[in-house]
Amino acid sequence: MTLNPALQGTAEGPFGIVGDGRVATHFAHYFRLAGIPFRQWSRRSPTVDLADCPVILLLVSDPAIEELASRYPGRRHIHFSGSFNSPDVHGMHPLMSFGRELYSLPDYERIPFVVEDPALFRSVFPRLPNPCYGIRREDKAHYHALCAMAGNFTGFLWARLFEQFPATLGIPPEAAIPYLEQVCRNIAAAPTRPETFLTGPIVRNDTHAVEKHLTALEGDPYRAVYEAFARIYLDPHKPRP
Repeated sequence: MTLNPALQGTAEGPFGIVGDGRVATHFAHYFRLAGIPFRQWSRRSPTVDLADCPVILLLVSDPAIEELASRYPGRRHIHFSGSFNSPDVHGMHPLMSFGRELYSLPDYERIPFVVEDPALFRSVFPRLPNPCYGIRREDKAHYHALCAMAGNFTGFLWARLFEQFPATLGIPPEAAIPYLEQVCRNIAAAPTRPETFLTGPIVRNDTHAVEKHLTALEGDPYRAVYEAFARIYLDPHKPRP
């Protein structure tokens, strides 16, 4: 099928959303809240027709993007992956963590997009007020690695604390929520000034306390994580934050 060239790459007609995972579910909800028409296809709802959708959002895992794009020739293809590169599918990555709970319209509208072409983002999504920032394709893997470390690795650490507090110390996990919330507030208040939010013995260069921590973590798989951070931040050649 070949669409009217005047429609290709624009927001005329409904968007086609391919996928039904978390990101697809969130953006379907965003579009509903914003009053933007769309149709959603997935392998579990294969009868949905995207024939009149000039823009196809391929909100699926990276290995499936190109194969599914080939099913919809003559359209503008967009993916939301942080690191995937393709000459035929344009990358527009929402810089956000998508949980099981859906968000409010203001929450969706403040999500930044990191994109290969900011002008294309504005032409494809003229009704979305989201901020967007351009990035070179060759920098995407570095960008996404930083996102994965900051967003996911912190989650691993908090999951460990919430598991170990009740299991080994008899402390309910919810006791740590005020601590978590204040850590996030401190970071958000001055994100470019780590000296205002980084605390603890590593930052103070208190090697005695660090050694006590490592001894207490003997046999814990997360001991290696602690050691890795200690090696980085106790490096005598590294400027102190």
